Amino acid sequence: MREYKEIFKQHVQVVAIQYRIGHGLTQEAMAELLHISPRAYCAMENGDYSFSATTFAFFLLLLPPEEVSRFLIQFGNLIEQMEMGNEPLPV
Repeated sequence: MREYKEIFKQHVQVVAIQYRIGHGLTQEAMAELLHISPRAYCAMENGDYSFSATTFAFFLLLLPPEEVSRFLIQFGNLIEQMEMGNEPLPV
């Protein structure tokens, strides 16, 4: 189970950073959209912290439906790679 949590944490981290940069947001602005402190958001970007379920829900609400689907498909692909014995590649 730990492997799945780590893959999920890394996947959310990459996608959140891509979203933030792609939308020209600062870390502080992204934290505000997610209803968390800038410090908590920075810790997530650094890989020290993972989103809570509530924060993850706020993140999904930022994404258009097709990006939510893409996120889930990519996560499923990462899990499949891991289960086949391959090192999952980041998004």
